[in-house]
Amino acid sequence: MKPVYTLFFCVSVLVLFQNYAGGPPAGRTGSPGDGATCKDIGCHNDASLTNISPSWITTNVPPKGFIKDSTYTVTITPQGAGHNVFGFEAACQDKTGAKVGTLGLLNTTETQFAGGGAAYIEHTLAGSRGADKSWQFSWKAPSTGNDATFYACVNVANGDGQNTGDAIYFNTLTISRAITTPTNDITAFVNVQVSPNPTSVSANNTVFSFLKSTSGTWNLRLYNIYGALIATHKIEGTGDIQYHLPLYNITSGLYAYSISDDTDAPRATGKLVVSEN
Repeated sequence: MKPVYTLFFCVSVLVLFQNYAGGPPAGRTGSPGDGATCKDIGCHNDASLTNISPSWITTNVPPKGFIKDSTYTVTITPQGAGHNVFGFEAACQDKTGAKVGTLGLLNTTETQFAGGGAAYIEHTLAGSRGADKSWQFSWKAPSTGNDATFYACVNVANGDGQNTGDAIYFNTLTISRAITTPTNDITAFVNVQVSPNPTSVSANNTVFSFLKSTSGTWNLRLYNIYGALIATHKIEGTGDIQYHLPLYNITSGLYAYSISDDTDAPRATGKLVVSEN
């Protein structure tokens, strides 16, 4: 199972008009950190704003999740039959608006960085035209962190060169970091005893026992069967650890856990079965 990397990745597709036909101002992705889309005063304030599901954002990140410091391709494919003018702005952020990972240009004819930095990618004038439009750019995963979210507002424009009569579509896509087993330092893995396992919500007495070799803070993370991060628990101290995992906010089901040390290196993974009684 994989830890959830709330890699926060943001994409905003912009309605095209004369001033911004070559790309909008930075910070219009619709992410919580940006707080703005192209459906704003001074942009396309009369446009409709629609949340898209499933997202128009796709990646080649494997189902098990991304590997730290690895580079992947992100694709945005708007849907707009009969339209041939489109726009977008994209960013990868966490929930505070901080950049996650590194964006890169794959096609400098159709995409560019916005705002003079590399935190946002958007269309160019040449990249806004054409039916069956699709944009691609690269994303390098960060060295730390457990998830990333892409936000996207895609503009499907009417092509009249004005900032009215267009439609903005808001997309998000969250991907998670894969749990990997060290191959060059297998002795770093610790032996974890989980008791009882299976356990129950009503008993709420599950104990993780293992030897903690460093004094820094370790993380015990719990994931559901879809790979979503359910909870993160901080484990302090050193030596023989007896950590009582609280289950009062957990529903019955099959879970995966991972334990990582103070450098975020994985130290243990396993499964936990939780019943109601």
